[in-house]
Amino acid sequence: MERTKNALWNVVICVLLVLFCAETSFATPYGTYIGTGTANDNVDGILVNSLITAYNEDNDPDVPAPVTYLSKYEIAFDDDADTSYWEDGIDGGFTVNFLTYNGDGEPISGTWSSSRITSLYYSIKTGTSFDLYYVATLTLGTAYTWDTTGLSDKGLSHLTFWTPDSSPVPEPATMLLFGTGLAGIAGVVRKKVRKA
Repeated sequence: MERTKNALWNVVICVLLVLFCAETSFATPYGTYIGTGTANDNVDGILVNSLITAYNEDNDPDVPAPVTYLSKYEIAFDDDADTSYWEDGIDGGFTVNFLTYNGDGEPISGTWSSSRITSLYYSIKTGTSFDLYYVATLTLGTAYTWDTTGLSDKGLSHLTFWTPDSSPVPEPATMLLFGTGLAGIAGVVRKKVRKA
């Protein structure tokens, strides 16, 4: 009986370890950091796609590319009043909120959410620099955080949202390896239970 209990604890620990490792390999709600770029005015698709290409050269698995522009939220303050707006009046199903501000009264953190897109890229631009993030899976209507800490806490210029033209497909070898590992764990547990 004691052996069965120990075997079950071993299985529980192994499953938790596998789930933890799987969870940390996927994007967090904030997203997978892709890279930092420079743009004098707008962050365009060419700049975004070049960052994704550079990321994919150094990382595995690849994130999907190319991307298509969805929407941009311009940050504007006029006489300390928030006059921020969606470019061309199109919100693309997104909402943006501010949480904290720097000493100059510029937003440096906040939240965004989507009501229709479940996989996307977004860029956070301050001055002439921007950070690009990828979110593989998100829950519609859930607020996800953004901040400018990677950009020296400068005030936000704008958030731009992009959608991948394709979705990543899991490698068959990875799925086979994962399945074989689970089958091996089940076999060891079964063998130990039979001996007990």
